Amino acid sequence: MNISFDNLKKFFDQIKEINLWKRIFNWHSIKSLSYDAYEEFKQISQKIEELNQQLVHRDLKINALEKANDGLSIKVEGIQKLESKIEKLEGDLNKCHDQKNGLQKQVTQFEQIEESRTLEYQKDVAALNAIRENLENDIKKLHDDRIDEQRKEFEDLKDTWKNHEENVENTIKNICINHMIEYVDKVPFKGNPDNILTPG
Repeated sequence: MNISFDNLKKFFDQIKEINLWKRIFNWHSIKSLSYDAYEEFKQISQKIEELNQQLVHRDLKINALEKANDGLSIKVEGIQKLESKIEKLEGDLNKCHDQKNGLQKQVTQFEQIEESRTLEYQKDVAALNAIRENLENDIKKLHDDRIDEQRKEFEDLKDTWKNHEENVENTIKNICINHMIEYVDKVPFKGNPDNILTPG
């Protein structure tokens, strides 16, 4: 069983190089690569388990050979071969332990990196949400200010028109007084015309 570390290496390289934009727009590929890396990690764990089982099986074989050889006279050459095999198995066992320890360290590093990236991502998302909320508040305030400004312009226009009507009425009343024309304040019919004069 050949073990490939390609996806694990790619994943750790991408995690080291990740930035805010990659987190926002490229998170799906990183997530997908993390699944592939995890699959490789599971294969490595399975290989370690298989090697451990092989080592247990070999240990059992060694024990059986040692028991069988207790009653036999073994030639020097045979003893040297068995010792060589035992040494090789111990070397393999040490290598397996080293690989297992190295993988456990990598997993711990990955978990720490992932946790810090997640915290940083959450902080960045919170900052973006705060900026968006500020923008929405600014837009609402701008809209409210515009409505208030239009309302004030309308009120000013109404006041200007009212002042104009009053000025016209006063001017017409003064003209009527100067020319002895009767100005009618209330009309004897339905409605409310602006200014009424009666001929003298």
